[in-house]
Amino acid sequence: APDAFFYVGKELPVGANTGTLVPYPGSSSSEVLGEYTGDTDVIIKLPGNLTTDDLKWLSVWCRAYSVNFGDVVRGTFTNLALLK
Repeated sequence: APDAFFYVGKELPVGANTGTLVPYPGSSSSEVLGEYTGDTDVIIKLPGNLTTDDLKWLSVWCRAYSVNFGDVVRGTFTNLALLK
């Protein structure tokens, strides 16, 4: 099974070395992402003192294989909702 987690970063390139693991809501940082059916919104809480203004990217990252399953880089999408 994929070892997938949300990661956020303040600088490029996208990856675990430049990012911070963000636990899935309601879980610990060690729980991998499960199946997403698309029927609910996912709201993540940024760790520590990170704010949405700090972020350059958000990714679904596989730690085991260092694979980016998908990312959003700030400035490339105008409809990304970042709540403050």
